[in-house]
Parts: sequence; structure tokens; C-alpha cells
Amino acid sequence: MIALSWSLSEAQLVAGQYEDVIETSNRTVARQPDAIYPHIFLTAAYGAIGRHEEAQTEAAKVLKINPKFTVSAWMKSRLLKNPADEKSYVNLLVKAGLPENPP
Repeated sequence: MIALSWSLSEAQLVAGQYEDVIETSNRTVARQPDAIYPHIFLTAAYGAIGRHEEAQTEAAKVLKINPKFTVSAWMKSRLLKNPADEKSYVNLLVKAGLPENPP
């Protein structure tokens, strides 16, 4: 069930349905607060709609869960086919404060 909501959140994110991403991901976080996926999706969705403080808060949660998280490693596991979608996704995560590459 949790993995299904992760997939739904990411599909909503790519489709630009940011409010839906926030709703779906927050439901997932309520059930599994230490799952990293919904926090990543929340980081991107909040950033996409200009809620930068909330995006940064979510980015901090991502790094608390996994201090070695990098956007480049995350993107290697994504199946995005459109380079513009990938670039947008990367920019939202980096802008919120997640490191793009390892130090």
C-alpha cells in the first residue's frame, strides 16, 4: 500500500499536480513518518508551488533520514523519460537544499 502511494505521488509530481502530491505524501507520512520517498516528493511539490520554507523543512527531513542523500543518486533510480521533467525535478530538489552530488 505504501509503495503504491509513492508511485502515485511521483506520477502526480511529474503531471504537475502539486496539491495532490502534498495530500498523497502527507497521508503516507502520517502512516510511515520515516519513509524517505514522501519527504522527497513533498520537497519538490512545495518548491514547485513557491512554498519554499516548507520545501526546505522537507529537505531537512530527507537529510535526517539519510544524511548521505544526493539528488544525483536519487535520479539514477527514477524512470523519467522526458529530460525536461528530470531537469525540473532536479532543480526543485536542489533549490530546496538537497545536495546534487556527494561532497
